[in-house]
Amino acid sequence: MEPLVAPIIFNFVVPCWELPRYLYFVEHARSQTCRNNQGDFEAADLFTPLRGPMHLHQRISEHVNWAYRGPTSFISTFADDSHAMNWARQRQGPVTIHRIDTCELDDRYCWVFYASDFTQHCFESEFLFLHTIPGHAIVSTWTLGRSIRSGQRAWRPQGYY
Repeated sequence: MEPLVAPIIFNFVVPCWELPRYLYFVEHARSQTCRNNQGDFEAADLFTPLRGPMHLHQRISEHVNWAYRGPTSFISTFADDSHAMNWARQRQGPVTIHRIDTCELDDRYCWVFYASDFTQHCFESEFLFLHTIPGHAIVSTWTLGRSIRSGQRAWRPQGYY
């Protein structure tokens, strides 16, 4: 059986200690990401093998291309909280922003890529989780109401995990 991730792919993973302290995941109505029974967020495609650097580049390019609507193996996050908020404002509500504490990530099980290393067609602060965002690393969430576009109150804290 072919491994899901070719060993050479790990050369492109950003080590957890080099990540920004917090990353922000914007969950919205058109998100392909879903939560599993353990509270982790999972990408839509958990089973397509990444065969090498060229295939990784292709899959990341597909993921950041809004015209591509197929399932991907990645979950987009942002290092800039204001960018996450602006991104959330552009989505259909309700929208939830999840703050991820990168100190809670483990390099052995959690692989994050810097999107700009692979394509210029992405946001500068965009980091991509391969397959999963561990639920225990989500330290807070905020839900934006449906009226966010009309300029009414945006943040509604949902508490801490």
